Amino acid sequence: MANDSNELLSAKQVCLIKNRCRKFGIKADRIDDCLQQLALKILQSQKITVLKSHVIDNHIKSQLQKEKRYMSHLLRLSKQYNEEVIYHLSLRIDIRDIFSSMTHLQLEICKLLLDGHTRQQISKKLNVSMRRIKQEINVIKELFSVLAA
Repeated sequence: MANDSNELLSAKQVCLIKNRCRKFGIKADRIDDCLQQLALKILQSQKITVLKSHVIDNHIKSQLQKEKRYMSHLLRLSKQYNEEVIYHLSLRIDIRDIFSSMTHLQLEICKLLLDGHTRQQISKKLNVSMRRIKQEINVIKELFSVLAA
């Protein structure tokens, strides 16, 4: 997606956004997220025709305020729950990493499961044995178990 947002924005705009993010103390690993969010904002709004620093600053301030509210909410929760639960709540798991680690077959199985197909229907549709489908579903469950941990 970072490449997609770079295609939507000119090199000059990308440079401007990165500089403004650094000004607000946003770390390098989160700057691509900022680029993506601004690119989406531009796509969704016909009002933004020129990307100026005040538009970028307002977006960054808004994101930082959201994160601050999120963290204060976690702090309030920490009074009720032990530190281990709070640690798990504050983890940010990128689901794209899970999907990128899946094989083509596992992705197809996921799509068919989401469409409401049974294991037997999936087996017939993909021309794969029921045993293999069950094995692949177990692997998929393992991959997503990180979210439940």
